[in-house]
Amino acid sequence: VCSSDLVQLRCKGLSGGPLLAAAAALGRAASGRADVVVNDRVDVALAAGAEGVHLPSAGLPTAVARRLGGPRFVSARSLRASFLPYIVGRWAVCCRCF
Repeated sequence: VCSSDLVQLRCKGLSGGPLLAAAAALGRAASGRADVVVNDRVDVALAAGAEGVHLPSAGLPTAVARRLGGPRFVSARSLRASFLPYIVGRWAVCCRCF
């Protein structure tokens, strides 16, 4: 049995509109069971009502993302490998678009 309280949406090939639709759908599916974090896109995470964003190592500073999203907004950064659960102290599952 595997359980997670955080799901990361990672769809590097999608533009803003389709990514927003995917994030909103994932948010509905995960509602009440897991928080959703969108990869790379603070704007999409905020528009979809996601609980946070996972930023690339050379991307927007995490403090800026947190300031935009508010004090409860999860703002994580890649460190060598993308080990999100170690950054935010939670179990995470990564969802990729194919």
